Amino acid sequence: MTDFLRGKNGTIHVAIVCAGYNASRDVVTLVKSVLFHRRNPLHFHFITDSIAQHILASLFHTWMVPAVQVHFYDAHELKSEVSWIPNKHYSGIYGLMKLLWAVFHKFKGQQVLGLVENQSDWYLGNLWKNHRPWPALGRGFNTGVILLLLDRLRKLRWEQMWRLTAERELMSMLSTSLADQDIFNAVIKQNPFLVYQLPCFWNVQLSDHTRSEKCYKDVSDLKVIHWNSPKKPGETDHNSENLQKTLSELDEDDPCYEFRRERLTVHRTHLYFLHYEYEPAPDLSDVTLVAQLSMDRLQMLEAICKHWEGPVSLALYLSDAEAQQFLRYAQGSEVLMSRGNVGYHIVYKEGQFYPATCCATWP
Repeated sequence: MTDFLRGKNGTIHVAIVCAGYNASRDVVTLVKSVLFHRRNPLHFHFITDSIAQHILASLFHTWMVPAVQVHFYDAHELKSEVSWIPNKHYSGIYGLMKLLWAVFHKFKGQQVLGLVENQSDWYLGNLWKNHRPWPALGRGFNTGVILLLLDRLRKLRWEQMWRLTAERELMSMLSTSLADQDIFNAVIKQNPFLVYQLPCFWNVQLSDHTRSEKCYKDVSDLKVIHWNSPKKPGETDHNSENLQKTLSELDEDDPCYEFRRERLTVHRTHLYFLHYEYEPAPDLSDVTLVAQLSMDRLQMLEAICKHWEGPVSLALYLSDAEAQQFLRYAQGSEVLMSRGNVGYHIVYKEGQFYPATCCATWP
């Protein structure tokens, strides 16, 4: 769940709700896509649980991307604001979090929300017998990508507006099916003047019942692709500046230049690449097996897990492409997927040497 907002000095503010191990892994793909296409400084705002914050904070710290800022907000502190709303959406309570928060110049009058029309028949109520969606204007709007004029929303007393609407509709609807999207659409149904309709290529929706193929003629038209289904296929970083300065001061004629350069390399690190569940024994008698390996040793993982039932901490030295291969391998292995006490940490390849000393510090 992602929102974009242009701030001062051309910085693009990106708000993302992310919780848990799997969502943390998936959001990295989203971030890479944003970084690949960006032309402005970026400021990411992550509403996360403690797991996602731990993983993403480590990732961005080791990534050291210039002109990127990252801030985290504790989703636990916000849950009480929306937990009273019954919700059947697969994203759980996190699908309601967005109620809390270059196209803007096209907004007119009292328009405060920029949204793309929903590209399915969901809100028409004809997908199956007795299908009864929340009220919406026509096909409704999809909130997977949304622009918000926050200052105008505050003046319109947005918090009271959506809360009163939700309370009224829940008297007959009992729960939301599409999380925040149902409530946004119910508000818009009553106040259509609030919406500026974005061109559909800003939110090309690929759900089970999509009509998105009518949205574009060529892939070059696409801006944001939205896998809206559970069946899914800033400022200068001073650490980075200091590292580059130190690297530039190395003597390239030194016979040990490559080794000295490698010693200074900071490897991008993704902690807990797969779901992890482990509670240490009360008497602390558990022994953790710690190991490191690269792609050519991947076939050893199942054998290790079969012979060692205790907790395991594995550092895998992989490229981005190899990390995806590992993900498919692990998800297809009954042995690996049956274990919750194995922590897989990806250390992404950088340089020509294997960093044997970088991988033995995780608990």
